[in-house]
Amino acid sequence: MRQIISNRHNRKMYYLAGLPRTGNTLLGSILNQNPKIKVSPNSILVELIWRLHSIKENQLFLNVPDHKTIDNVIKRTFKHYYDHTDADIIFDRGPWGIPANLELLKKYYDPDPKFLILNRPLVEVLASFLKVKKSGTDKDLTDSLMDPNTGKLKQDMVSSRNIVKSNLPHLKIEYNDLVSDIKKTIEDIYKFFNIPFFKHRYTDLEQLSYNNVKYDDSVMECNLHTIRTDKVKKEELNLEDYFSKDTIDKMKGYDIYV
Repeated sequence: MRQIISNRHNRKMYYLAGLPRTGNTLLGSILNQNPKIKVSPNSILVELIWRLHSIKENQLFLNVPDHKTIDNVIKRTFKHYYDHTDADIIFDRGPWGIPANLELLKKYYDPDPKFLILNRPLVEVLASFLKVKKSGTDKDLTDSLMDPNTGKLKQDMVSSRNIVKSNLPHLKIEYNDLVSDIKKTIEDIYKFFNIPFFKHRYTDLEQLSYNNVKYDDSVMECNLHTIRTDKVKKEELNLEDYFSKDTIDKMKGYDIYV
C-alpha cells in the first residue's frame, strides 16, 4: 500500500461557501484534476469542530474545566483533518461564514480565512431542488431547506451573507458565469488564490469523489450531486413549472446579500 506523505506544514486551506445547486460539485470535479488541489464534498469538519467545542458545556467538563486540553484537541483536529491527502491546497466546503462557525475558525486555526462563494438567484436554487426531489410536497421541501435551525439552504444563505457583509476576503462566482465560461472562471480562481496555473479539461469529466468515496444521494432522497460528464452545460430550468409568475417576479428581486 502506498503511504501518503503529507505536506501539511506548507498546506493552505480555503473555504468553499455559497449556496447549494450552484455548481459546487461540478467545480470540485474540475479543480480536483489538479493533484495539488483537493476540493471536499460537503464536509463534516465544521460540524466536528462545533461538537468538540460544545463539550465545554458538558457537566463533566464544567466540573474540571480544562480548556487547554480541549483547545489543543480542536487545534489538532483542524491541523490534521486532511493529513491523508497529499494535496497542497484544500477547499473545505461548509457553512464557515455563520458567525459562530467563523469565530471558531479564526480562534483555533485560520485568523485570516479566504472564501470561494458560489451564487445563483434564489428562485433558481429552489427550482433546481424541486426538479430533483423524489418524494414529499414542494412545500415540505422548501420548508425543510429554509428551516432557520437545520435548513441547508438557510444556513448557506446566512454563511454567505455574513462573509460578504463582514468584508472578508472572498471571490464570488455566479452560476451563470461558471457554466457559460468555465475556463475563465477557473482562471479567476487560480489568480485570486494565487495558485500556479494547471491545464484543466472541461469534457470527459469524472464524478466528484473523495478518498475514492462518492456521494450516496440515496440518503438524501434526491439525486443532488451527479454531474454531467460529457461537457459543461447550464441546467435547463423552466421556473414556471415550479412557481407562479407572480412568485417568480417577487423572488427575482430578492438579494440574499442585503
